[in-house]
Amino acid sequence: MLLIVLVTVSSTQALGAAAVLVETWVFRRHTVPPGWDCLYAAGFDPVGSDLEKVQVIAHQAAALDKCAATRPVSYQGAIAALVLLAVAALVYWWLPALRDRRRRPVPVEAVDPDGTLTAELADLCARSGIRSRPRFHVDAARLTSGAAVHGRTGRYTVLLHGGLLVRRGTDPERFRAVVLHELAHIHHRDVDYAYATTALWRVYVLLALLPSLALDGLLLADALSGADSLRWRVFSRGTVADVVVGLLLAGLVHLARADLLRRRELQADLRAVACGAHPDTWDAAEPPRTVRPPLHRFLAALRTHPGWAERRRTLADADRVPGVGSLEMFLAGVATWLLYDSAASLPLPLSKTWEYSLWTTVVLVTPVLCLSLGLPIVRAALTARGRAGSGARAGLWLGCGLLLGAVTTEGRSRLAWVPPQPEYLVALLFIGAVPVVWFSQCLRLAVGLPGRRRRWTAAALCALVTGLLLAAGLQWWQLGGSRIALGAGDPGGAISALYDRRGPGLWQDYRFDLSALSFGMPLLTPLFGDALFGVAALLAWLVPLVLVLLQRPGFRLRRTLGAGLAGGLLSWAGLALMAYVLYPQRPAGLQERTAAYLAVHLWWSVVTVLAACLLTAGLVAAFSRRHWLPRALVAVPVVQLLGYAGAFALYSADGCLGPFNTVVDRCRRSHLQAGFDNSRAVVMVTLVDAVLGAACAAVVGAGTARAVRRLRRRPAEPVGTDAPLAQSARSGGAVASRRRAPSSSSPPPSRH
Repeated sequence: MLLIVLVTVSSTQALGAAAVLVETWVFRRHTVPPGWDCLYAAGFDPVGSDLEKVQVIAHQAAALDKCAATRPVSYQGAIAALVLLAVAALVYWWLPALRDRRRRPVPVEAVDPDGTLTAELADLCARSGIRSRPRFHVDAARLTSGAAVHGRTGRYTVLLHGGLLVRRGTDPERFRAVVLHELAHIHHRDVDYAYATTALWRVYVLLALLPSLALDGLLLADALSGADSLRWRVFSRGTVADVVVGLLLAGLVHLARADLLRRRELQADLRAVACGAHPDTWDAAEPPRTVRPPLHRFLAALRTHPGWAERRRTLADADRVPGVGSLEMFLAGVATWLLYDSAASLPLPLSKTWEYSLWTTVVLVTPVLCLSLGLPIVRAALTARGRAGSGARAGLWLGCGLLLGAVTTEGRSRLAWVPPQPEYLVALLFIGAVPVVWFSQCLRLAVGLPGRRRRWTAAALCALVTGLLLAAGLQWWQLGGSRIALGAGDPGGAISALYDRRGPGLWQDYRFDLSALSFGMPLLTPLFGDALFGVAALLAWLVPLVLVLLQRPGFRLRRTLGAGLAGGLLSWAGLALMAYVLYPQRPAGLQERTAAYLAVHLWWSVVTVLAACLLTAGLVAAFSRRHWLPRALVAVPVVQLLGYAGAFALYSADGCLGPFNTVVDRCRRSHLQAGFDNSRAVVMVTLVDAVLGAACAAVVGAGTARAVRRLRRRPAEPVGTDAPLAQSARSGGAVASRRRAPSSSSPPPSRH
């Protein structure tokens, strides 16, 4: 379903861009993309540097929003997308008939004079549990012993190959297994999904992707031919990125469809065996490999059918709970970002484009992620042999997909594919990892609750928080991360304005401190003041705490709360040390202390509280084997509360602390208001970022601890012993004890 939505939304973007290109290149009209006229009016230079573009947009943000609100909404792309969907529906409806006309099969009754084959097929339909009996046709020209099923809802056709009918007389078990496998596809409605996605994808390629690529190629050729026009230079810079995005989408859809079809083949095998097919009919030798293992694994990802070894493993261990594959999560990450980028082309007010795009993406992606991650966890809880992982691997692969999608799509409006500070792209790994790990581990706590209603309520709440965490990460990147990666840490001059409001002071005496403030504040302010993400941060630690408290006896929190208490005491020590170190730098005048010095003092208070939270979360996750992210997030609020109390005490008792004083030198009760105001500034900056940053620190801490444990468990090679021989001696017993599956010389059943 996510692929169908992605292709539909991408067609809106592709067709809308194609309409602009047609008007520009064919009719030679001075047409620009929606909203670009506002950018030009604000001084936007399309051939300027990436940093200059970001600075212009940041300085003229209010004027741009006002201009965009007056621009009409374009419906060209949306109308074209609706036409594309209508054509895809017609293709889906007529595709089975076209296939029958091309193959020209004959009804099974024409080759069954005695009626035994028809009776056996009717019996197999009854055993498979399908509601309506499909039509059975025979393709006598196909000499292989296979079959295929095609059609649409309520009108399915099972096409039997001529070689399969011959095999029925010599190996009836194999004949029944092949037919039951195809009927299992009908039972699972795989045919509908396959034909719907195939029809939509083919229509998209023919009517949207190829024309868009052709127009991009013509525009690029015209730009390279020497046409000295600003319009050509503007469009040619994004042309290459458009081509790359189109090819990436094509590869994404193919890999995702192939992965889905392989999984459906395994499910059909299990259904066929459950309906009476003999498992020995799947015992077939793999074809010899003609390529190297890395290339073989890559080619295997492109195939729509699994190998026989994988099929036998699934049949031999039907209770095995397969986790979410790395490829599946990587493709989900790329699809998420492509959808996030493409949704901006929907017919919406330009001033709210990215806000609507954000929530459209989150609403569509969150159910897909939660179902993909949650089903294996629920099955693992219901299966004694099942075991669900922590979700870290899946989350990191999701982050890798987000990274690839961001680098590719953001190349449309940039000169360089890689930003000047590419190290900030690592943040996209955490944007994908934190929601996935949080959901995986909290859902494992939720399925352990007594009572079905409690479990369902907890699962729904976990999905809601997961969507909010994903939205927080995407918004942080949109408002801060992407700009910081370009070197525009403070594009709007907010920090400089803060200095001016603070009043005159000896700012030059605090160059290092102010450079640290200018570096760190853009990392913390993208989510500042957003009430919704404040609720998300609150639920991120409150939900795990409630789930832990509702668990059956045996789940203890003493160590976790003790770690939070230790982190809070560490924040007190850090605040005291910070105040003591800054005390000799206090200016002589009281007015000067309330300017630069107080701003620096508050900044290091923020850093101290954040550092205590992050360090506590990383250590708790490192020393926890299970549920390490919920435990870390439960400990962080304790650190926050104690840190805020310490900041309030430090600023309220100002003047009474000797070498730890901040501004004044006299001890008075009236400093309580100053303590409240200053500590409130610390709370507002760190309230959301401490929780989300602690989640990232927990991922780093758990990953570091796991790497250290794996290194310590690696056995050393015996001294004076040949390493390959020693390895063979260690593994020889295990290899000899493995049981081989009974082999068969008969050919395998159909892969369809």
